[in-house]
Amino acid sequence: MEPLRLQKYLSDCGVCSRRKAEELIVRGEIFVNGSPCTILGTKIDPKKDKVEYKSKVVSPRKNHTYLMLNKPRGVTCTLSDHHAEETIVSLLPKIPHLYPVGRLDKDSEGLILVTTDGTFAQKIMHPKYTCEKEYLVICVGDVTPRHLETMQQGITIRDEDTGIEKIAHIKSGTITKKETGRTYLTIILQEGQKRQIRRMFKNLDFTVQYLKRVRIGNVKLGTLGKGLCRKLTSQEIASLTLMHR
Repeated sequence: MEPLRLQKYLSDCGVCSRRKAEELIVRGEIFVNGSPCTILGTKIDPKKDKVEYKSKVVSPRKNHTYLMLNKPRGVTCTLSDHHAEETIVSLLPKIPHLYPVGRLDKDSEGLILVTTDGTFAQKIMHPKYTCEKEYLVICVGDVTPRHLETMQQGITIRDEDTGIEKIAHIKSGTITKKETGRTYLTIILQEGQKRQIRRMFKNLDFTVQYLKRVRIGNVKLGTLGKGLCRKLTSQEIASLTLMHR
């Protein structure tokens, strides 16, 4: 096995995502050959170097777990949050190093992928792989095709964490139904920013009343009950893996 960046090795072993691994490294929580490693980009030889986290040796997993979860509204999409009333942990089987692929905000519901495979997760989350995500949206107000065209061309939104302004786009949008005071839509993203759909509509003076993710790549939520999870089929795993090689 060739030398690997420490954060990638931790992710591949199912400890956490690469981003989280970088945080652990900077905080000095990862030990390599008995000493804390705090330098991002450090490479290790899995055959020679001993990597530890929480006093346990980190080693590659032979079999990974791949699940889909239908996250209910009101549940926080994280494994640990002292301020959250409920996190997705309460809905998942007790499998070590299981973590969500990306996020879905507390006020939204629908499809979340959960896995122990860090490389798989990274490819679905990374913008360069442009993995499609489809949402059902209900907006307060009269959304028109022109509004959707504006969203496809790009809207400037401010990052809620850093304050940096970024351009956000949707790949496509379709109005599926209208009733008094509300518009029903299907929205497809290729790369998502935090609460992107809600913030883009807010920029256009609309309020998102309901948001549900129903598809990631070729994997569809289908009829899976709210709050339930199931294993991905081999065909579903293959479709995501092949799509992002």
